[in-house]
Amino acid sequence: MNLAAVFFVSLFVFVQCDDDNITYADVVKPCKEKSGITDEILVNASKGNYDNPKLETFLLCSHKALGFQNEAGQIQIDAVERVLKKSAFPVTQVQKVVQQCNSNKATPGETAIEFSKCSKAILHPKPQ
Repeated sequence: MNLAAVFFVSLFVFVQCDDDNITYADVVKPCKEKSGITDEILVNASKGNYDNPKLETFLLCSHKALGFQNEAGQIQIDAVERVLKKSAFPVTQVQKVVQQCNSNKATPGETAIEFSKCSKAILHPKPQ
């Protein structure tokens, strides 16, 4: 699997939720199978093309598996913060994600896409 696929598991590459025993492998394989997403779609998304229903399904599945969205599709910012604090991201970036990426959209899938866009912009900004 390429780096774009790794990244879009939900932007949290190799983060493990130790208290939940959730690993990267627990999320990627079932969500790829459920969504039918391809590495090409993930690569396109990493370049800013989020307009694909398979990507929406994959991200929502991933977010639910990680606890970032509940069954109703609402962002669970406490879970996001808990996982990000275990990562190597600076505290200032974690706080920005918590403050800026917590809005729920019209559908759970739209929420997943918008959360991913927002957190990617903060955690992995484009070089200037």
